Amino acid sequence: MSVIQFSKKDMLRSQIVTPSNYLVTINTVSEAMSKDGKSKNYIIDDAEIIKDADNGSTQFAGVPLPFWTFNSKRPDFMIPFFAALGVTIEEGTKLDWSAVANKKIVVFIGNGEFDGRLQNQVKGSYRAAPAE
Repeated sequence: MSVIQFSKKDMLRSQIVTPSNYLVTINTVSEAMSKDGKSKNYIIDDAEIIKDADNGSTQFAGVPLPFWTFNSKRPDFMIPFFAALGVTIEEGTKLDWSAVANKKIVVFIGNGEFDGRLQNQVKGSYRAAPAE
């Protein structure tokens, strides 16, 4: 019979957080062509909660976030994200997506259902990380 072993990250990933603005660290990013091959997806693969940005609670510290993406067909959706990272976007601005790794940002994390299961979801609302 097979043995299943659960890591600390597995245990944290199963926690459903209270919807709030959280300070998170973006650990790794990647990019991949979309399924139809007509655009590129910019993916935040690995990010985790540091603390609640509104009240300072560390109750959910270490909880990994589900991956989230931006698509090259709608770069305007990236503007608030980059603004929260302190990057000014103007017409013609070119950015290196890999530079997003190892950055901190405040994101709103809510809850939603996927395949009948409640899960954490990044809701697309961004703020700058507080100065350390």
